[in-house]
Amino acid sequence: MLTALCTASSAATAPPKTAPEAVTAVGAAGRADVVSLNEIPLVPPSRMVLPPATVLATVAAKPNVDGSVDVALKADKTALYVILTTLAHGRFSDNAFALTGSTVVQFVPFGALDLGTLSKTLRVEHLQQNL
Repeated sequence: MLTALCTASSAATAPPKTAPEAVTAVGAAGRADVVSLNEIPLVPPSRMVLPPATVLATVAAKPNVDGSVDVALKADKTALYVILTTLAHGRFSDNAFALTGSTVVQFVPFGALDLGTLSKTLRVEHLQQNL
């Protein structure tokens, strides 16, 4: 798996004109200037040998100041193409991503937040479950 990221650059930190434009292959992001992160598989998903992973999701008890809701995710092993779905109306800040360890994504509601529906119907799936 190759990870590619795009970074935001300003005039003060812009690379020289001879450098590639803002795309760098790295092992992990974790940088504040990352605006796009993409895992690029080197084999088709059907040929991947993945460990059976358990991904646990925990929905925060109350929304953030901006109306979004934190969803904490924790995987015991690497999980690829982690997909979050719910019957609550809204979107997740990130979806279809690789998860190693833990992360927090936000659920951004479309209109009024239905925290009960989000909590009751949150579904987490990943590639290994479907191989």
